[in-house]
Amino acid sequence: MHAMVRRHETVEIPIEDVQVGFMLLIPRSTPGAGGPPQVFRVDRTKVKDDGEAGEPRMKLTMDLSDGKPWVKEYFFGTTVRRIVRTYDDGR
Repeated sequence: MHAMVRRHETVEIPIEDVQVGFMLLIPRSTPGAGGPPQVFRVDRTKVKDDGEAGEPRMKLTMDLSDGKPWVKEYFFGTTVRRIVRTYDDGR
C-alpha cells in the first residue's frame, strides 16, 4: 500500500503581483534542512520603501494558528511560486 503524496501545480510570479489570499510555495529557510517546501497563505501584504537609499520590498504575513505571524520579506523583482492547484497523486 502506498501513501498519497500531495502535489502542487505552481507558476512563477513577481512579488509585486502577490495578493491577499494567494498560496505560495516557500523553500525551507535553513540551508541543508531538506524536506519539501512549505505552503504560505498570504493574509496581509505591505509595500516597504525606505526612500532613495533603499530598494522597495514586499512584506508578506501569514497568521499562524498559535497567534504568531509568519513574516517573509522580498525585494521587488523577486519571483515566487504561486500555487494554482493542489492534488493527491494517488500513489
